[in-house]
Amino acid sequence: MKCFVRDHESHQPIDLVVCGPKQLADWLAQADDHQQRWVTAHQFSAQRGAVLVVPDLNGQIQSVLLGIDPKKSPIWALAGLPSKLPKGDYRLVSPWSESEQQLALMGFALASYRFDRYKSMPLPESRLVISDDWALELEVLAKASYWARDIVNTPANDMGPEELSGLAQALASEHGATFQEIVGLELEEQFPAIHAVGKASSRSPRLITLKWGRDDAPSLALVGKGVVF
Repeated sequence: MKCFVRDHESHQPIDLVVCGPKQLADWLAQADDHQQRWVTAHQFSAQRGAVLVVPDLNGQIQSVLLGIDPKKSPIWALAGLPSKLPKGDYRLVSPWSESEQQLALMGFALASYRFDRYKSMPLPESRLVISDDWALELEVLAKASYWARDIVNTPANDMGPEELSGLAQALASEHGATFQEIVGLELEEQFPAIHAVGKASSRSPRLITLKWGRDDAPSLALVGKGVVF
């Protein structure tokens, strides 16, 4: 994922300090004089969503402060950051629990999404450093969300039943799942309601089934309706 970098792959990341008023006071108490003066000069009080880049004495970024409301869920606390942060790798320093920090990281990943099928779009050049313990889960969740968003954002002329079926088949192939498609006369016989809804279109409706996992594992079925035209 372009929005994440694993801990062992990043050198000298910049601290991204998440703080409410109390955490800001604690941070200032151990900060250098020039940092304290910088925060005071910019009247930064850790108000929710406020971002302050704090330089070192050489003008390089030393840390970034992000204001939050400690009473709010952290899921969207980082959502405004990807396009605001200067290029670089950032390590999250926060008062959150492990589960809350994971939520915040996921919010950052979702805010980094761009739909560029028809037009290239610049990607944010800021990345968050994540531990190897969290990396796989976060990367999988973000990739799945991006994939679903790409489907939803693709207009109807390029995302009909056949195209959706092709994506499902590719997904099955990538992950070793079994793909099945019921279309045409077979669909009319087995699932007449689905056939009746879509039969007026030149783009044939279909039922898509993906099966994955061990045969002896407990069964879990997810049923969804893909609304295409």
